[in-house]
Amino acid sequence: MFIKSNDNASIYYDKTGIGPAILLIHGLGGDHTIWNNSGWIDELKNDFTVITFDLRGCGQSEVGHNEDFYSIENHLADITSILDYEEINDPILFGWSLGGTITTQYASKYRLKKAIVCGTYFGIIFSKEFIKKGIKGTEDIVLQKRMRALYKWPIIEPEQMNCPYLIYTGTDDASVYQKLNIQNEKIIKNNGRVVFFDKVDHFGLITQKEMVKNDVINFLKS
Repeated sequence: MFIKSNDNASIYYDKTGIGPAILLIHGLGGDHTIWNNSGWIDELKNDFTVITFDLRGCGQSEVGHNEDFYSIENHLADITSILDYEEINDPILFGWSLGGTITTQYASKYRLKKAIVCGTYFGIIFSKEFIKKGIKGTEDIVLQKRMRALYKWPIIEPEQMNCPYLIYTGTDDASVYQKLNIQNEKIIKNNGRVVFFDKVDHFGLITQKEMVKNDVINFLKS
């Protein structure tokens, strides 16, 4: 299915299951299919209405050729457009990697029922060095535009989160693990819970579903 976002961009999404709505947000280099391929849709669909979508510039969603197309405001508007079209007022967001960062951005501005964040942290994520390295490391023009847009994304801190949230990573997700270790106490004081999984790397945070699912499901049903 497709919806039109605030700037008339065409955003692809899919919906399955029954129950409270949970929207799953993929990472920078992927699309919505990673949630099906990793087994999360089958895991959730009996208890939740599961919505997956392609971030703008990814999968079947519209591709833009200027940096402003990939602003955080447009990304958040894409989510709101889906929720409004489906008449969902009390959603749960579950984001991985860049999707996790988008989840923190959304939860800092809008009221959510709950949020699950994995593979990211708070504070300065997109440093100038990080962005320059990302741009230099790809010949994909669209990806370069998406990376440049990150310069303008605001910094989010734990105290800005407007809902209960679970944030998790693995001990092999090097920089994320290090940052969340430092931020752990502050997160707990600000409506959050942190979980670390031994010997799980960045991709394993969603592909190693059997290892992480109990904490995720328990949080969702708590």
